[in-house]
Amino acid sequence: RSDTRGRSVKLGDVADVTDAFVDEQLYYRFNGQPATNLTVFKVGEQDIVKIAEMVRAYVDGQNDKPFEPASFSERLVARIPTMKDKMGGLERLKAWELGVSTQNPIPVGASLVTNTDLARFVEGRLELLLRNAKYGAILVFATLLIFLNWRVAMWVGIGLVTAIMGTLVLMSWLDVTLNLLTMFGLIVVLGLLVDDAIVVAENIQARHDRGEPSLEAAINGTDQVAWPVVATVMTSVVAFLPLTFIRGQIGDLLGALPMVVACALIMSLIESLLILPSHMGHSLAKRDKSKPGKSVSRVRQVEAWRDHLVRDRLIPAYGRLIATLLHFRYIAIGGAACVLMISLGMVKGGHVVFNFLPSSDSETIIIDINMPIGFPIEQTNEVVGRIESVAMAQDEFLGIGSVIGQRANVDTGAAEAFAPHVAQIFVELKPTEQRDRESKLVIESIRQGLDGKIDDAERVTYSEIQGGPAGKDITLRVRGDSPERLEAAIVDLKACLASYQGVHDISDNNDVGQVELKPRVKPEGDALGFTTEEVARQVRGYLYGIDAHVFAADQEDIDVRVRADEATRRSLYAIQNAWLVSPTGIPVPMDQVADFTESLTYATINRFNRQRAITLEASVAPGISPETITSKLTSEPTEEAGWFGLRSEVTGPSPLDKVRANYPDVTIEMAGRQQQMADAFGSLPLGFMAASVMIYVILAWLFSSYFQPLVVMLVVPFSLVGVIWGHLLLGYDLTFLSLIGFVALSGIVVNDSLILVEFYNRMREKGQPVRDAMVAAGKARLRAILLTTITTVLGLTPLILERSFQAKFLIPMAISIAMGLISATVLILIVLPCVMVIFDDIAGVLYYLWHGRPRPIEQTADTTSTEGTEHERTPTA
Repeated sequence: RSDTRGRSVKLGDVADVTDAFVDEQLYYRFNGQPATNLTVFKVGEQDIVKIAEMVRAYVDGQNDKPFEPASFSERLVARIPTMKDKMGGLERLKAWELGVSTQNPIPVGASLVTNTDLARFVEGRLELLLRNAKYGAILVFATLLIFLNWRVAMWVGIGLVTAIMGTLVLMSWLDVTLNLLTMFGLIVVLGLLVDDAIVVAENIQARHDRGEPSLEAAINGTDQVAWPVVATVMTSVVAFLPLTFIRGQIGDLLGALPMVVACALIMSLIESLLILPSHMGHSLAKRDKSKPGKSVSRVRQVEAWRDHLVRDRLIPAYGRLIATLLHFRYIAIGGAACVLMISLGMVKGGHVVFNFLPSSDSETIIIDINMPIGFPIEQTNEVVGRIESVAMAQDEFLGIGSVIGQRANVDTGAAEAFAPHVAQIFVELKPTEQRDRESKLVIESIRQGLDGKIDDAERVTYSEIQGGPAGKDITLRVRGDSPERLEAAIVDLKACLASYQGVHDISDNNDVGQVELKPRVKPEGDALGFTTEEVARQVRGYLYGIDAHVFAADQEDIDVRVRADEATRRSLYAIQNAWLVSPTGIPVPMDQVADFTESLTYATINRFNRQRAITLEASVAPGISPETITSKLTSEPTEEAGWFGLRSEVTGPSPLDKVRANYPDVTIEMAGRQQQMADAFGSLPLGFMAASVMIYVILAWLFSSYFQPLVVMLVVPFSLVGVIWGHLLLGYDLTFLSLIGFVALSGIVVNDSLILVEFYNRMREKGQPVRDAMVAAGKARLRAILLTTITTVLGLTPLILERSFQAKFLIPMAISIAMGLISATVLILIVLPCVMVIFDDIAGVLYYLWHGRPRPIEQTADTTSTEGTEHERTPTA
């Protein structure tokens, strides 16, 4: 190079040339030891489970661990290595071999481990739901064997498998993937899939037992219940449609569930009406021709004993009970109404708490640390070390990874802040089955253990990776045009939230960045041609450097950066007294052409609807519902003196309204969880009304009546009894998914009522009086109603008893369907007949008022040969 006088000088004579990496103030640690971090993401339609398996296999190969085959193809290659080139699906094996044969082995004294493996959540969910589906199917089939003829149970079980396989084919054609919610949908309909088959098979068996030939019984029995079965499928499909109306994150989460339910029930309908009758007819014909052996005789003896117990004990007892209740029908209806009101009072009184989306147990805790602005990264590192020591002392501790100098978004993996005063810690806990305390209690233990040890921290917040929809318990959004007014409003809101017991980790996203010096050009600088941009560019060259050249080496592009030496860069005095080069090429002292003012920067600037916005978040302690706190925020009851010294309770301005009044130019609104709740509750009633109208239309078409559908649908509200008491007895809060379960339950409950009323109408067509027809219909359908309820409940039982944290947010929905169906079944068998007779009483009163005379007394027909009576006298399947 040449100097200003044209003399040639070497670069090494005027500058130090070093080969180094780009400066980044970042520290990584794993389990307290220095580490470096590599994050692997899936791209596009890639399978996260397969990618995770390949990464683990590569790590095992690097650590010289033997390869453990997990599939048939891998086990075959392990036995016959020559088959490797002919087999597919060996990605894990190839990844392991790459780890073993890598050209860059792990340095001596270092190790390669996996951490924060989020793919295990997907694997856990699939394993969880497959396990529950298997146990549920076993329970359903065992119930069929107990209550039905073994041939009927066998063909119904085969129909269940056929319907599931057909559902998977339909899902593949419709591009619906298997995930947490779609597999949950399959578990929900597991018990429903056999309902249609039970109704059809039971009716075929009953007609055959009354003397019809096997094939005729198959044809006539199927034809007799075909339209009611079609109607039950339609009502069940319609009951899940409100899920498509739900807006927000919950709607996105549950959007695929109605499609899965529809596919499953349609396949069940096809199997029940087109495939099962043929199997049943030929199976019964084969049974008639076969000679009973010793083992078959024993089976038939057991079946005869069971049929005797049901036919001669259970059904007559139910007939006597229902006859008595019909006599005291108004008392029975009043009692049921009282139970319903008491149950609703349990919710209103707070004995059964409503929690929109409870935060379930977690296996990963995230701790975000913010130190004061300008805090050196070395001291931030010391604070993180104190937190690590407390976290590692917990009994539930499994692993811990720390990043000092950076904070990232866990969902996207994108870095949100780079600064020496920020840090992020990931604490992994043992699986929920291996520990006694939940993650929230572990967080409380860590918080208490750090009391007094991190007082120099500006903010420490705790969060968890959830198995369901995540988010802070309380979220407020403040937006406006003045940053100063926004910050003042945030201060008042924080004080308001802090006044409630159990509210902690109050934070906002208005993060302040580092201290900065802003240059301002003096008049003397203006005279020399300096601008603010030119001064800032040259100062940046001193501190950050100027990229003078780029050359290729070592298979990458390398920047040549020119900057001041480290001693100058770390001295504010040296920078302010440095020399600048004017546009005319004249060197001048910096302090003669520019002034510098000190100020703070913002790490991020957030906007919402084109306005500056700050989001305020807070968490609540275990056992406290966020909805309780938000209700106090939005409405605060106060007492005022009334007339004659009596005190009356009125609702005054809420704390949130008071803050709004102090800042009229600022918009304060609910966001996050609260906004999701508003969106969900705003759309769910519309979907429920639409589903109710469609169910009414289906029932009106089936019954050819505008009146009976209303009677059938009156049973739906009574299923709330089981929903509420089920949550109370099992120790779960009511959640939004509980309400979703109730909405879906409405169609399932109607199914049993539908079949009962359909048989009642047939008895009435044969001339039986109202009460006799109601009793006969109840006795004829008792076994089928009980069996369909039991199979549905048992199909969900393994999920309700599940203790995995990934299933926690789904369990309330399963409780609503199972426990609500139990109470609804009892009410269908007891209350619905009473309602039918009461409405007949009302019809008689209306007849008298219109015609001026009593309604004619019905003549009781000879029903000794009717289908209903024969159904009682003959063994049914």
